[in-house]
Amino acid sequence: MLKINNLHFKYKNSKTDNIEDFNINIKKGEIVGILGESGSGKSTMLRIIAGLESAYKGSIVIDDKVVYDNKNFIEPENRGIGMV
Repeated sequence: MLKINNLHFKYKNSKTDNIEDFNINIKKGEIVGILGESGSGKSTMLRIIAGLESAYKGSIVIDDKVVYDNKNFIEPENRGIGMV
């Protein structure tokens, strides 16, 4: 299960959020596609889920374990998520 609530992300050199108020709930076994224009944040969102980038607001829960929120950040190698 993957649950993302109210996620916000901004690159250091950006004046506005690159990802703003992103929310999704994916159940175990569910298949999801991510679609969008070039530069819309698809890969960035995957990098945030994997722990390779850090959002500044919101929460990410993987299998009932909080991997990111304002109090927690689980390192990428401890999330059980891979990205190629």
